[in-house]
Amino acid sequence: MSTKDDLREMVLNTIKEIEDLPNTYENQEEEKRNRFFDDILSITYYSFFDNSKQVYNGCDLLVAFGGPNISIDTKYNLVSGYWGSDKFEMSFNDDGFLYEYFQEIFELSI
Repeated sequence: MSTKDDLREMVLNTIKEIEDLPNTYENQEEEKRNRFFDDILSITYYSFFDNSKQVYNGCDLLVAFGGPNISIDTKYNLVSGYWGSDKFEMSFNDDGFLYEYFQEIFELSI
């Protein structure tokens, strides 16, 4: 298996985890949910100002770094993977779950 295939597999696994997150809340699978959030290495928030009020506009979550790099973009619902010169991106659907989860955290912080 090549690094490009490995990268694709890692991005697809990340998408599966994301799309399963809302179900873990419904089924009270706290350990699985906590493991996902504990694996986030960095959060970069996107925001803008509207009439002097700071407004949340998504975030970028770094979940793997150093080969490969995997990040989740909640603004565009996109998981991106980079490994050397290889790149693989794919969109995901979580019905706004991650977007709203981090929006709540963002709004509590300002």
